[in-house]
Amino acid sequence: MSQFLDKNWEDQSPLYTFWRQQKKDNWWSCYPDAMVNLFNSQPNYQVISDVLKKLGLDKLATLVDTFNNEWNIFNAAYRIPGDLDDTFTALAVTSYLHKVNNTKFNQQWVEKNTNLKGLFEKVKDFAYRPFSTTEINRNRPLDPRTYFWLHDFVIQVKKEEPKRTLILPTTWLWRWEDEIKSKDYVSMPFHTNNIDLNVAGNFFYGIASTLSYNNDLSQLNFIAKDQEITQMIFDTVDLFIFVIKNNIPNKRPDISLLYYPSVWDFYWLISRTSFMIKSDLKEKSILGEYAEHRELEVLIKNIIKANEKIQIVLEKDAMEFLNSRINITKEGDKAFVTEFLGNYKGKERNEDAMFATGLTLNSLLNIWTLKKEGKVYWESKATTETKDLINKMTKYILNKVNQWFQPSMEGAFFSGSLHGAYSSWPYFYPANFFKYTNGTEFEKDNFDLLSDVNNSIGVAGYIEEEEFNLQLKRKHYNQTIPFQADDLNGSAFPYWSSPALTESVLILGLSKMHQVLENEK
Repeated sequence: MSQFLDKNWEDQSPLYTFWRQQKKDNWWSCYPDAMVNLFNSQPNYQVISDVLKKLGLDKLATLVDTFNNEWNIFNAAYRIPGDLDDTFTALAVTSYLHKVNNTKFNQQWVEKNTNLKGLFEKVKDFAYRPFSTTEINRNRPLDPRTYFWLHDFVIQVKKEEPKRTLILPTTWLWRWEDEIKSKDYVSMPFHTNNIDLNVAGNFFYGIASTLSYNNDLSQLNFIAKDQEITQMIFDTVDLFIFVIKNNIPNKRPDISLLYYPSVWDFYWLISRTSFMIKSDLKEKSILGEYAEHRELEVLIKNIIKANEKIQIVLEKDAMEFLNSRINITKEGDKAFVTEFLGNYKGKERNEDAMFATGLTLNSLLNIWTLKKEGKVYWESKATTETKDLINKMTKYILNKVNQWFQPSMEGAFFSGSLHGAYSSWPYFYPANFFKYTNGTEFEKDNFDLLSDVNNSIGVAGYIEEEEFNLQLKRKHYNQTIPFQADDLNGSAFPYWSSPALTESVLILGLSKMHQVLENEK
């Protein structure tokens, strides 16, 4: 994992990248070895397509063109900067290593990840601040896809708390002013930053893990004393509550879950952090481990209170959504959920049922159980109906894994941000920022989207409600605004699937269920 440390920062702040890097000129650029080598070994698809068209095989030529376009998009897109997702997952790993035996490996890893001040200073610098009026902020555009689903939350905060600032963590640990210099080597997709709810979920997970398991008081006190970081934590909590109440992950997974197309991923990531806070962090607070550190104690107590609000919407709103998606088998004794793999044009193969059901089982157990003194029990609020549903999902999984034929363990746990023919493109949403990557402005709609990719179209700050509503009524680049998500089976897009991950998720859920049942005896 240490090979993925972002080398573009000389202070060795523990920022991490999705792929390893190679140095090109003065920049460290991501280089996914296997994928790049595969790309470089591809034939000339344009020639193949032309031949197929001459032979009258237009449908096959279209398929080749689609594949060629995907490769071209990837070739431009893999040079991504460090990201919040990998960075705060690594932060959680660091926290766990503080907790376990002090081996030589653990010491080496922890020593490489001690500069939390450098990390958090950068996270604050890259954050989305819709109400900031500084010149820097006016030149840091947010992806229009993000702003489209985020607008109502931003406006609600503006109306209800006019003096409140808002600081939200962004996916890419990079700035637009960096983009101008580095675009040929390190570049954000579409040259804008964005907010992915699952990435923000891993930010919250990294924070909660650090407070729960990291025993370095100097680092914990640093977090507690940093007003902007603590504000970012609670602003992120408010965002989670808003999107769960309004069912945004389900309504617009194409743009709110840009890199995790599975809505079950979202509920698992949020619920696992909630479970950690109500169990491990609360236990530390009750034991008074930080009583001598006033600011840290206050921060932890406030996070526990904020998590109680998350727990409420998980128990009510998330459960309403989940119950609407439950499938009961013909026998009536098993339950499962699905995503989209294999289900198309009236055919239901349910190829991702094990993946989706495993995530959902974990989410349900996180919501309706509690850990005390190392043992997991049912929450007192868990109803007989809820327990019955969890039992049915457990039975479905056990039945499938014990069948003669191995069930599909595929699942789209990760993807690029384009997973629709229309709705997931950023150009067709309201925006107020239009610049080329050399810093010069251009007129909206007055250039060729396909031939000129060196542009940045986004939202700087926020868009007033009246202007936003006007933009909703007009076309953008000759397209009406996509008010609904495209069917994920409607067009080809690259995604990552890992049967090993699915099996790990299943083992995690089944082991927790086993603990609960054992402690019922």
